[in-house]
Amino acid sequence: MEDPARAAALRVARRAAAEIPAYAAHLARHGLAPDDLRDLAAVPVLDRAGLAGAAPADWCPGGEASAAAEWVSSSGSSGRPLVTAVGAAERRALGRMVDRSLEALGVGPAAPGLLVNALPGGVALPARLAAVATPGTRPDLVLEVIRRAAPVGGRVVLVGDPLLLKEVAEQGAAAMGPGWAPRGMHVIVGGEWVAESWRRRFAALTGLGDDPGDPAQGALISMGAAELGLHVFAETPVLRVARALLVDPRARRALLGRDPGYAPELLAYDPRRVLVEERPRPGGARELVVTTLASRLVPLVRYAPGDQGEHVAPGALARLLAAAGLPGEPGPVLAVWGRVGALAGDGWSLRPEPVKEALFAMEDAGRLTGRFRLATAAGRPVVHVQFRDAADAPPRLARDLAAAVGALAGVPAAVVLHACRAYPWHPGADFQRKPVYLDPGGER
Repeated sequence: MEDPARAAALRVARRAAAEIPAYAAHLARHGLAPDDLRDLAAVPVLDRAGLAGAAPADWCPGGEASAAAEWVSSSGSSGRPLVTAVGAAERRALGRMVDRSLEALGVGPAAPGLLVNALPGGVALPARLAAVATPGTRPDLVLEVIRRAAPVGGRVVLVGDPLLLKEVAEQGAAAMGPGWAPRGMHVIVGGEWVAESWRRRFAALTGLGDDPGDPAQGALISMGAAELGLHVFAETPVLRVARALLVDPRARRALLGRDPGYAPELLAYDPRRVLVEERPRPGGARELVVTTLASRLVPLVRYAPGDQGEHVAPGALARLLAAAGLPGEPGPVLAVWGRVGALAGDGWSLRPEPVKEALFAMEDAGRLTGRFRLATAAGRPVVHVQFRDAADAPPRLARDLAAAVGALAGVPAAVVLHACRAYPWHPGADFQRKPVYLDPGGER
């Protein structure tokens, strides 16, 4: 019996082939015509380079740029920035999605809300259920908005990238003491892979989410992309608890059948909105491949945004949740390991994600921005680390971080410390651009 989701994805592919000039050209490069699309498995995968390789207007129906109601751009952290068209219906759907998300966090007529949008790049978060503040990526303005505009008896929902939110938390704790955040504040964090140690540090600084099972406050992870849309994959309070359990290697082996050494993000998605496939990568890893099923101006068919992940077996997840006294999670859930790629040398490899886990767990994490660069020298890993503005380096920091990274790679590692404004890849406290963690010369 044909899978309805795959049948829907094939219909999306046929529509794209008939209406989208850039997609028809993508098929032609693989020797296919629109009439050849009879089996989804035979449809070629599209990656970011292919999406960025055509003029943005050529991804609009009929090649007409006037069909767009809005243009959005990616950060360009994984290559050439993307500029993608959004239709009027999608923009209205985004507003409905934001309001549904606010409702799930307790915002409503009886509990007024303040939505603080600290996302970079002018990303809009339209909402009717909450007042919207747009302080941008200045930590001091984010703090000032929260302090002065938080509704009495209502909810604050703060949305931003992890390194900006870390800086907000650090500055708030320095000015007002740990536990400074308003009671009941929710935080939606995304934009890059988020370490569980980041969440523990954020909770300690803000007073939010010391108990990962508390649904009334704390940080939840969201994953999307400019071209796919916001909040396509999302953590729930139940999955937040499940991920906290995965800091134990035994829990990782029970859930996933193996232990890559760190806890993946656990993210749910709506199978009516996207079809998610997996394709093999070297070394046994899996890469996510996404087809958009909901009506949108620019359909994406078998699109690989560059994320490593896999579906979690429902039975294994149910057993993990039951052991913690939690209800089962409806719908499909992904284990997301981060971006595709690793630094590699002779007999060793190193991914940025476990380095993030190690860095945010350090005693001296408050001295660091969280940005680092993995490179090689003399065949061994080198970690370049950026300090926060005006922070100094105790002697133990480089030693401790080198030991942690060396243990992850299985070979000795070196650490190079950089003052905030002298860090060569991301000078200063710029939160508009995402960090690039891997040196291209050593990437595999």
